[in-house]
Amino acid sequence: MKNKFRRILNKNQAGFTLLETIVGLAISTLILSGTLITMHQLFFSGNNVRENMTSTQYVQNTGSWLRADVLMSQSIITGDNPSTGENETMTLYWAGASWKDAQDNDRIDYYEVSYYVDSEELRRKENVTTTVHNSNGQLIDTIVGETVALISDNITGVNVISDNITLVVSISALVDDAAVEKTYEIFPRAVK
Repeated sequence: MKNKFRRILNKNQAGFTLLETIVGLAISTLILSGTLITMHQLFFSGNNVRENMTSTQYVQNTGSWLRADVLMSQSIITGDNPSTGENETMTLYWAGASWKDAQDNDRIDYYEVSYYVDSEELRRKENVTTTVHNSNGQLIDTIVGETVALISDNITGVNVISDNITLVVSISALVDDAAVEKTYEIFPRAVK
């Protein structure tokens, strides 16, 4: 009885013709290729956006460091500093506040901060000289410390222009194919 019922059901089914199969495959191929193209565009546009955001973040981080130090500085030398062997973008100088140590001696910190680009890495070199004076004002000790820190990588250039009123700093970064350049105008306490 079951076989008889199956034969009746299958008797009216002829299957797909060759033309119907080819049309179905063509439609499926179009849909699949459209989906793959869309996924490819989303993936690569996502990479471009990510690279652009990373470049922008490097530039903003660099600008933040430069701005903070420039606002602290009392003297600025743009370009190479002949007293060092580095290829500086600028060197900043300032004196910190006077403070008393545990022995009631007066201490003053003097800062010299240089920025330089080395193989697409922006480095910050900080020399801190601390002078120690007794209560009579006589110099009793001088302490010198130096640190070099990586501020940002993928920096392709830092250009500084000074007109004795403002400091114009252009920073550019490149991550893969995404290049970003930003210009900052900073009004420091002193410009040389």
